[in-house]
Amino acid sequence: MKKEQGVTYIEILIAIAIIAYVALGFTQTMLNNIKSSQTSKNKTLAYNKIVNWVETNRTDYNILTPLSYPNWNIQETGTLSDRGASYTLQTRISELILGEKGRYKKVDVKISWTERGESQEIIFSTIKAKYD
Repeated sequence: MKKEQGVTYIEILIAIAIIAYVALGFTQTMLNNIKSSQTSKNKTLAYNKIVNWVETNRTDYNILTPLSYPNWNIQETGTLSDRGASYTLQTRISELILGEKGRYKKVDVKISWTERGESQEIIFSTIKAKYD
């Protein structure tokens, strides 16, 4: 009987192919996690910008001037993060009457940005009421 020693080239090539396949899958998973993390960060930053705008402009009922035909009006532009995702914050305000003495304004705030070639947006709605 002959004793086998070492490994063949085919066994080495198969082992390298298996390791490369596993490494490629791991790399793809890590890249997807990084992209997902950045998207989540941008959504959080966008939502925070909306909430800050609403909180800054919520105190005076008369500041929120409605239009006859509400359209989106640009309030501010800038970048969401250090990666440079440019955003546009817009508002749409409409006023409705509640009986003789009451009225309210519906305030929609929209923030939109482009991320990896795809448009993203968040719309936040709130109501400001006033009774005379």
